[in-house]
Amino acid sequence: MRIQRNQSQPVPSDRFKNKISYIYYGAPQFSCSYYGSHVQQIQFSEDLDRDYVFALERSHIGTINNYIEENEKSEARVLDEKELLGVQRNFSIKINGSDVTATMTSLIHPNGKISFYYDNIPKEIEESQLTSKINGIEKCGNGLTKHEISVPAKWIKSGSLVEFEAIGEICLQYNTSETCQNVTTSNMTCIWCEKGRTCIESNDQNTHGFKVNDCRVEVGTC
Repeated sequence: MRIQRNQSQPVPSDRFKNKISYIYYGAPQFSCSYYGSHVQQIQFSEDLDRDYVFALERSHIGTINNYIEENEKSEARVLDEKELLGVQRNFSIKINGSDVTATMTSLIHPNGKISFYYDNIPKEIEESQLTSKINGIEKCGNGLTKHEISVPAKWIKSGSLVEFEAIGEICLQYNTSETCQNVTTSNMTCIWCEKGRTCIESNDQNTHGFKVNDCRVEVGTC
């Protein structure tokens, strides 16, 4: 998980053209995976606090939560394009007797990266009302293992961009900052996460120079 502050909206709001009326079934027009499984469909809900991710044969493989509790009303619109799939939710919230519209955006990218963006989040809102997390379900032997990565409420602020990327196996074998940062290929760079003391992989050219100052890595094993 990578968090950047003071970022601009990654996608203009007018690209979210499909208003959700109860449920919108989005099938990615690109190939992407979620916790190691190929994504066939995402079920976006109008007023629920989560979106469901399905693999082949409609097998449930996880949920994406990006929501504000105790809102007066909400509206959700889906962006469904050739190289991007996502949902933008506008929440009407009462703050000191006035209506404020807060926005939370969730995006799924072709490389499997998932990003959250927050806009106009009132400072007065209780942290307990804010939920941003991804959940995954993996088959481990004859059973299932559940994984969850949550965004700390202190980072759910206006202008924050949160990105989740799958951790590759190449970088994980390096266990010091020096060896990690010396590994680079034509399409991948290893980044040292000091907080998690783990070497993680990035194939995003725009983040190679970004200093990870609040990252957490969770690796699930069977």
